[in-house]
Amino acid sequence: MKKKYLVPAAAAAAALVLLAAALLWYGRSRSFRAVFPLSGSVEVSCRAQWTPEEGQGYARDLTGEQTSQVLGALKEQQLRRRYGDLLPWGGEGPVTSSMGESLLLTFRDRSGVSCELLFLGDRMWLHDLERDWGASYSLSGGQVFQEELTGVVYELVRPKAETVGTVYADLDGDGSDETVRLCAEETVEPDESGVPLVTDEAALRPYRLETEVDGRAVACALGDAGERYEGVARLFVTADRAGAPVIVAGLSEEGESGELAVYALSWDSGTGSFVRLEAPRYSIQGLLEGTTAHVVVPETGNAEDLDLNWWLSRQNAQTAPEAGQPGAPEQAGGICGVGPAEQGIQVIQPLWNRDQAEKMGWLVTQVTWKDREPAVVSQYFDWQAEAAEDVLR
Repeated sequence: MKKKYLVPAAAAAAALVLLAAALLWYGRSRSFRAVFPLSGSVEVSCRAQWTPEEGQGYARDLTGEQTSQVLGALKEQQLRRRYGDLLPWGGEGPVTSSMGESLLLTFRDRSGVSCELLFLGDRMWLHDLERDWGASYSLSGGQVFQEELTGVVYELVRPKAETVGTVYADLDGDGSDETVRLCAEETVEPDESGVPLVTDEAALRPYRLETEVDGRAVACALGDAGERYEGVARLFVTADRAGAPVIVAGLSEEGESGELAVYALSWDSGTGSFVRLEAPRYSIQGLLEGTTAHVVVPETGNAEDLDLNWWLSRQNAQTAPEAGQPGAPEQAGGICGVGPAEQGIQVIQPLWNRDQAEKMGWLVTQVTWKDREPAVVSQYFDWQAEAAEDVLR
């Protein structure tokens, strides 16, 4: 009888040993399958083995085609740089649940340098293999791909819009105002490796208007080619000649010129969308006769004579007494100021002499729209104001 139960008992003991070993191994190493919906349409999955205590792991069935899909999808992603944040990697720190969603990709950047992209949940780590000899990685089946990780962490994010201004206007003429938001997205710029990053240093941002009309969300990008701007100078509501509301945004151009990109948009009830209206800028011609400058705006025929001796007498605070005659105003700069008018908008342009060494005054134009075409209401020269803001006061 004892012999009858000896084999089963031995088998049970062996099974317990195997179960204990399996549980021990399961506690140290686990297989997982991670899916990364990187672009909304491309999904890449792989199985990998992870040993938490040793801080090691390997990808088992990631194909070259999958790698290419991910790298292609990365071009459409937004990556925000995270500073001062190290991965919870290795035996010293706790193993978090995001460890079960890690993926390593190898590629060469535009300069031909071998790089690695490590995905860890919603984070991403970029490693330059040729400049850091403290770590080595490989996607070859079963080989250890991680020995030591230190460096910058990246976070995979979608484009995020932030509301930077709000105005109210009765767009559809039903007697109640709609809320119109001016939104700006985070800036995405490629780094030296070609990876698009959202950085704190980048200042230029794309803008758009958003609203809801009859329960339907509507958005309108400000710029046909994804133009980006440094900030918002003005945002207001005015009206065209027929009294229909016009949303106006003045966005600061890049650089120190002080110029604005002026977007004026009306609502088209037929299409249920915004329509951009032209905010024109004008040119000037100047002719010098003695100490008198004859200045004319070719587009409108508006003209005025400027006494240069009088003009110089007003520059005592800015110009040395021995300064010579500046010449006639001959160039009109871009729009650097915009504000609401009783009908339409006022746009301000600086006036310069030939070599742009002297800003001599301002061209002030009131523009409205009739049947969505710009029409000049009034136009004059201001030779006294020091800044565009002074003209708009």
